Amino acid sequence: MIQTLSDTLEAKDEYTRGHSRRVAKCSAILAKAIGLDAKDVSKLHYAASLHDIGKIGVPDTILNKPGRLTDEEYSIIKTHTTIGADILNKVELIAYAEPVARYHHERYDGKGYPEGLSGEDIPLWARIVALADSYDAMSSRRIYRGMLGDDVIKNEIEKNLGTQFDPILGKKFIELLDAGAFRSLDNSQYLENPDQTSKYVGSEEANKVVSIILDTMKSKADSEDVDSLTGLPRRGRGEKLIRDKMLSLDGAVIFVDMDNLKPLNDIYGHQVGDFALKLTAKILQTVGGDSIVYRQGGDEFILYIPNYNEEEIRQTVEGLIKKFNENKADHPEIQKASLSAGICMCKTSDDFADVLSKADKALYHTKHRGKGGYHVYSETNGAFNSDKAEIDMDKLMAAISTTGNYRGAMELEYRDFTKMYEYIGNMCNRYKHSCHVILVTLDAKSGENVFIEDMDKAIKDMEISIKENIRNVDICTRYSSMQILVILVESKSSDIEIVMGRIFTRFHKINPSTALEPSYEVRSMVMDGDES
Repeated sequence: MIQTLSDTLEAKDEYTRGHSRRVAKCSAILAKAIGLDAKDVSKLHYAASLHDIGKIGVPDTILNKPGRLTDEEYSIIKTHTTIGADILNKVELIAYAEPVARYHHERYDGKGYPEGLSGEDIPLWARIVALADSYDAMSSRRIYRGMLGDDVIKNEIEKNLGTQFDPILGKKFIELLDAGAFRSLDNSQYLENPDQTSKYVGSEEANKVVSIILDTMKSKADSEDVDSLTGLPRRGRGEKLIRDKMLSLDGAVIFVDMDNLKPLNDIYGHQVGDFALKLTAKILQTVGGDSIVYRQGGDEFILYIPNYNEEEIRQTVEGLIKKFNENKADHPEIQKASLSAGICMCKTSDDFADVLSKADKALYHTKHRGKGGYHVYSETNGAFNSDKAEIDMDKLMAAISTTGNYRGAMELEYRDFTKMYEYIGNMCNRYKHSCHVILVTLDAKSGENVFIEDMDKAIKDMEISIKENIRNVDICTRYSSMQILVILVESKSSDIEIVMGRIFTRFHKINPSTALEPSYEVRSMVMDGDES
């Protein structure tokens, strides 16, 4: 039963298939080497087989995400420890596996999760499984890298003795690694007189386990219909909820857009943009009652309010926009954000897709007039029930202006960057300005293996370093996963080394332990004549 559960969990991902089996065998080998008796070795083997069982409660979209996890997604991943523990402590026969599931991601220095235990406060079995778990992760093929060799793994474990790993257990693990104890784990003989309690399992205990597992999987299925950032229903579930409600209640569908998300992400980073989205979701939920709100995707939300007439809907939307503006007053970094809305009143006989399309058209009209307001769709008087379309120039200027904190176009798309290159190149040639293109590259140091998470962090740190050391007139773009292109406007050759020295110095301060080494190449943009 235990093995079936762990195999079922891993069957969906070829990169983790067999992980729990190998961790269990590796844990048993280490446990036997430090002198645990045969019964405890056997029990630890069972417990290690189930160390990741809590992942059945984590949405597949997060478990199988190929790229870097957001902070919210990582927080959800970390819940697999407590979910697994909650499953196991309810079944008396395997309750001894609960501490392993709960604590196998604790660190010896106290910086792990879920409780931040340190040293020998972390249960011994969990400390053993932590080593086995890390070893199998490093020695297995992953989507972003191949298997790591024993020398690399040994070096990683040695570097983390006393921080991530128990130093005594870690040294014993290295001895076993050097002796080849973990090779061909599928054929390893590691158990003597294995615990035989499993033959006494009654149907009541087995049914209890199955019941708990099914309940957890149902909760997981429900959670996959929820947007992890805002906590709102996702599009599919939200549409179904509104369609069902529209069958019996008149009301309004409101298409809401949070304006200027991209500038927030570009200037302040995605955490600020995420904060603004969460604020929007929170405010839309204040309508309460029988209303339904879901995240359509990106910066778009759909709000359905039943049993309101048009005047009540107008007042409600005006109130929501006012609340958003009041809340953002305490957060200067999101001042450029605003809410725009398109409203379509609906009857029980209306089709949701048609109503949503009309609300979207009303939203487009709002955007056309300068954002930060609302319009109501009407079948008469043209498409919209609104006043003459006029653009408030002051409002437009405020919307497109940037803040004084802006330093360089860090998030400029490559296609737009090429247009700017042509424009600046023409200006350089016409006015004989000296401009330079710089390609910054991050490469792994000789003999170093770099994980994808470290690569992501390094390139982001380099972006920060560049942003802090170039001027407002200079522009940049991400050229590849490990390269950034920069145009320095009106720069001289003699300045380049100084500027890049400042950038690289700042990079090494932000990321002192990186295994990646920065370098750069420079080309002049002046095509005719000599540099001035």
